[in-house]
Amino acid sequence: MKRYNVLPLLIAFAGYLSGYAATPENSDNIVIDDETRTYTIIEKNGEMVSVKYSKETTYTALRTDGYADAVTFYNDNITIDKASAPGAKPYYRSWQSSDVFYDGSRICYLHVPVKKDKKAKVSFQQTYKAPEHFCNINLASPYQINKGTTIIKVPAPLASRIKVEPFCLPDNIVLSRTAMPDGSIEYTATTNDLPAFKPEKGATSASVSAPQLVVTGMFKDVNDLYHHFCKYTEGSDAGSPEIDRLAAEIASKASTPQAIADSTASWVRRNIRYLAIEHGEYAFRPEAAPDVLKNRAGDCKGSANLIKALLKSNGLDGRLVWIGTNGDIPFEWEKVPALCSGNHVIAACMLPDTTLFLDGTTTWAQPGYIPPSIRGRQVIIEDGDNCILAHVPDPGYAEDGEYIMAQYEIDGNDLVGVMGLELHGVKRSQLLAASSDTEPRNRELLYKRILNYPRKSAEADSIVITDNSPSMIYDERPTGLWTVITAKVREKNAAKKIGDKIYLDLQPLRDAMIESVDIAGRMRPYSLPYGYLNGYVYFVKIPDGYKVESLPAPLVISDKWYDATISYDDGKGEVLGCVVKIETKNLDADLSEIPSRNAGVKSLRRASDTQIILSPK
Repeated sequence: MKRYNVLPLLIAFAGYLSGYAATPENSDNIVIDDETRTYTIIEKNGEMVSVKYSKETTYTALRTDGYADAVTFYNDNITIDKASAPGAKPYYRSWQSSDVFYDGSRICYLHVPVKKDKKAKVSFQQTYKAPEHFCNINLASPYQINKGTTIIKVPAPLASRIKVEPFCLPDNIVLSRTAMPDGSIEYTATTNDLPAFKPEKGATSASVSAPQLVVTGMFKDVNDLYHHFCKYTEGSDAGSPEIDRLAAEIASKASTPQAIADSTASWVRRNIRYLAIEHGEYAFRPEAAPDVLKNRAGDCKGSANLIKALLKSNGLDGRLVWIGTNGDIPFEWEKVPALCSGNHVIAACMLPDTTLFLDGTTTWAQPGYIPPSIRGRQVIIEDGDNCILAHVPDPGYAEDGEYIMAQYEIDGNDLVGVMGLELHGVKRSQLLAASSDTEPRNRELLYKRILNYPRKSAEADSIVITDNSPSMIYDERPTGLWTVITAKVREKNAAKKIGDKIYLDLQPLRDAMIESVDIAGRMRPYSLPYGYLNGYVYFVKIPDGYKVESLPAPLVISDKWYDATISYDDGKGEVLGCVVKIETKNLDADLSEIPSRNAGVKSLRRASDTQIILSPK
């Protein structure tokens, strides 16, 4: 998902993100012995005008001499007033996350030498010139923090308005509030023995699982925040003759208002290249719709703005929508009316009986499809002087999934036959995106890898890709589009003959997202990126002169995370069958729940790995 504004997240994770993508070198050798961070809110005439920030960090090397990487972010709204450390000079360079093409942010970092059993002090001073961005503070670090203190100073005129609340604080971080004699308020978070916050496989995003302080009160309520957004949108959705011509062309091929809206979003997804422009005021100001169309590029705000302009040209009620995406934003607008509650902009088409939510950045989404990233999220919909608060519909997981049907015969030690893989929803979008990003000469290799999972020695050829062909498996299928990959397959060593018996290793569970989670030393919850409904059906012709001696016991699992079944049929001695169905029920598992989730996953894997035994009649 592409984001409209990363600045609040950068503020929250400044000094930490150096270790977000990769753990710093020797991070288990270097620790933070003591750290003090102070945020002083500057007020004028009862309003926040800026935030002064200072940080002093003392690093210690436990075993050998090493280096500490001290990092902070800056950009058009954050200045670097001081960056110093003994034996190190500040370096300034651009920074790009893995999620955006360009966001205008830069980092200042110091590569600080730290002697064993000695201390090295690093100092940063910064000014936040746009105080509305000061909405959450991350307290984690890629280094262990032995002792830490974070102070937020709120001046007396703002004491009743600005609030600091805890989010995901463990027991070793304590937040206190102190009323000062002059009427100001000081919030203090004290940290003791906080382990290093490191990347973990399948972990929930740091933005939803790292310990944070949430700062509210810059906006009185959601409508006040909405007015802030509106300052940047006036006139940006103006039309043009080119927009009118395109809108008429789209409408000529659609029969209903909903079809026009869906076709409009699809055109934008396929023809507007994502290009993030997120620095300064352009983190919030949408590019003019005619410019987005002319340049064939824009960020999520620009794409949404173009959809809105095209809808208006066709006489439909198009509007902008501000939203926070699942997995990245833990807050809802109504509960936390602040910039940190959003990271994305989409469009809406207001019809008499429904509201259509249209994301212009999901390139390969089918018409009418709601991607998992925005399902169920609270949104701010523009509506003149006031906004509308609503929620994006959540159709559940049934629209996303993969179906397999395979028919095999035994050839020596191999299974040979024909396989079809049918992909829906997010699975289909992922396939089309991967195919688009792969050079044509390498696409067949991509399809082979997908079809062959989990067997490394399998082979696939005569591959054919089709869209919207008749379903291979189910009469009742998810609505919308689907893509099918069919191929001839040979699964080597899947039917080994030992003595006079054949041991058939079918491995019917071919869901790559079913995995156990290592909990040793783990700090963060586990989360799947999306839910799905998968179904797999296999038929194996029983060789002449053989019968089924042993089938794996049927398995039924119904826990907090999955409803799953694996069942077998001996086919009355002619064709044995296997059916697998997996439906996700819950994406997240807290640390304490991971062992229970692992138990179900291991049962599924064991059942899939159990061999079928064929013996002579």
